Amino acid sequence: MSNKTYIWNYFVNKIGNEYGVAALMGNLQAESGLCPYRLQGDFTNGWTTSVNYTARVDSGAISRYDFANNGPNGGGYGLAQWTYYTRKYGLYDMWKSGGYSSIGSIELACDYLWLELSRDYVGVLSVLKTCTSIREGSDKVLHDFETQ
Repeated sequence: MSNKTYIWNYFVNKIGNEYGVAALMGNLQAESGLCPYRLQGDFTNGWTTSVNYTARVDSGAISRYDFANNGPNGGGYGLAQWTYYTRKYGLYDMWKSGGYSSIGSIELACDYLWLELSRDYVGVLSVLKTCTSIREGSDKVLHDFETQ
C-alpha cells in the first residue's frame, strides 16, 4: 500500500471528514512529499540522505538528544517535518516505546500525528472534523499546527 493510501485511510477513519483529510494531506504533501522519513532539505534522488539519516537513528548512532536538538538542514524530520525539539522528543519516545520498526515508519508517523492532533491541537482537529472546504481545513493546519 502506498503512503498516500495509508495516510488517507488512516485519517478518514479517525477524522471522518474527507475535506479535513484532504486539507491535512495537502499540507503534509507540501512538508514532506508524504514521506514519513523525510529529512528537511533532502532533495537527493530517492531521498538518499533521509534514508541514511533514518538508518543512523534506528541503529542508535544518532542519539535521542541529537535527533531532537541537532538535526541537519534546520532539523525538520518526518511526515509533518517536526522541528521543535519537544515534538521530536515525542516522536522519538513513541518510536522507542511503541514497537515500531523504524523512526521513519508510516505507522509511527500517523500515530504520532494523531496523538498530537487529539491531545495538543484539538482546535485544529475540530476544524478538520467539521470543515466544509479543503481551504478552510488547510488554513487551520497551516496557521495553528505547522507554525508550532
